[in-house]
Amino acid sequence: MTLAEAAAIFAIRYPSHPLSHYVSSLLSLPTQARSLAALGTMTPVTLLGLLLVVAGSFIRLRCFRVMGDHFTFRLSVRSGHKLCTTGPYSIVRHPGYTGSLLTIVGQVMALTGRGSWWREAGGWKSGLLGDACAALLTAMMANYLRVILRAKREDEYLREAFKE
Repeated sequence: MTLAEAAAIFAIRYPSHPLSHYVSSLLSLPTQARSLAALGTMTPVTLLGLLLVVAGSFIRLRCFRVMGDHFTFRLSVRSGHKLCTTGPYSIVRHPGYTGSLLTIVGQVMALTGRGSWWREAGGWKSGLLGDACAALLTAMMANYLRVILRAKREDEYLREAFKE
């Protein structure tokens, strides 16, 4: 959806470029000047969404750095592993998951809000591309639900490994 958003803005800003006609037809861009003007506008919701993406990404990056070599995407306790209680882990039990939630909510806000290709050009109606974007948004949310369930398993795993 981010690529569609960028391509739509490109096609609107540079209508005489050879790719613009192709992009406009692929993304079902409106031909009315009023609808075109709305595409790519920065609204407070879009700005908040982008800030959430940046904040969530920063939190995730900070978690990776604090965990260092002990960070894995699999639940595991490595040799010499210590329970991390510094950095973002001193504030929230699962800061990486919190960062992921902020990122996902921000993406949905920025990519589906007023001014976005999805909303202004009716991206959800653009056939296969729109269906693929809707499926990706649904998959992102479903994945986050899976992550929430993982947090509970992770707590149990860490309680067993670090009884004290």
